[in-house]
Amino acid sequence: MKSRNSMTIILVLAIAVTTLAFGSQSQVTRNWFGFEPQANANIPDHILYDRLFRMIISFKRKAESQTISGEKAIGLTNYFKNRANLNDEENRILQSVALEYIQELAPIDAQARTIITQTRQTFPNSVVPREQPPPAELVNLQEQRNALALRYRDQLQYALGADGFAKFDEFVQRDFASRFQAIPLSEVNFNQAQ
Repeated sequence: MKSRNSMTIILVLAIAVTTLAFGSQSQVTRNWFGFEPQANANIPDHILYDRLFRMIISFKRKAESQTISGEKAIGLTNYFKNRANLNDEENRILQSVALEYIQELAPIDAQARTIITQTRQTFPNSVVPREQPPPAELVNLQEQRNALALRYRDQLQYALGADGFAKFDEFVQRDFASRFQAIPLSEVNFNQAQ
């Protein structure tokens, strides 16, 4: 079951990234996996807030690189501030919490990459069979990662206060979550996706 959850998380994130690069989610999933994705189906908070924090830092880094090259980066810098209708202090808090999350997440992700690489090396052509469960260490790291995202969500809630967080979480659950689409793992044709 945990293997299915991990794969679903990976697929949701993959669709989100490929959508940004190649077009609409429906188009990407129809072309790559051969089926129409379902409308947003209550994405768990650990996935939403992980993706949110990652996007905030990605936008921040992109804005910093544009500023260095002399381009205006105000749209990236204030993207979530404008979309979630945050004031300057709320935006500063959001940026700070996101950065702390990414910094604490980095060693967990590095450890996971090492385990994944080692696991792949034990199989011919570095291809892990679909029925192979993930190593227990990797499952443990995924659980740590999920808990970390929720802990930083809670830290954001504390820092913004009840009313501020309620307004922001409404944005996350309604607007931000609407950018994701759930793909039932049972409908994915892995042979076609490769």
